[in-house]
Amino acid sequence: KPHIMYLGGGDPLTPSVESLAVQPPEEQEEDGKPPPIPILVCLQSVSKETEFSMATKDIHVGCVRTMAVSQKKNGEFSFDNVAPLTQLGFNIEPQKGMIEAGSKKPITFTWTPPQGFDPNQPLEASINCTLKGDVTETYKVMLRGFVISE
Repeated sequence: KPHIMYLGGGDPLTPSVESLAVQPPEEQEEDGKPPPIPILVCLQSVSKETEFSMATKDIHVGCVRTMAVSQKKNGEFSFDNVAPLTQLGFNIEPQKGMIEAGSKKPITFTWTPPQGFDPNQPLEASINCTLKGDVTETYKVMLRGFVISE
């Protein structure tokens, strides 16, 4: 790992077979910072007659133990502005916390389709997760909720 804090898990961002699609060049944000590191989390709710089941998926946040004396022992993580996601039926638990060096912690994403949701269309949203360890990094967690039938 290039830094002591990391976010892992999620779904693959690229197709499983070779694609002929053109990849856009890496972009820098206006302030010169690198763009957020993307992570995809797909949540599948099952349609049962008149209701939808709650979909759940875990990713993990971790902190690498290092022998460097100058490194902090722990790391922190936090998700920015969760309120708009809760209106779409998404929930994140825990939303912030500390991680001890040499450990990892699960982060649970849940999704229940909101009232009036069209089951024929996926629901997409994203949220930034800030990791503070030896450096501060931002991950863009892209959430995709969709309904499957039994």
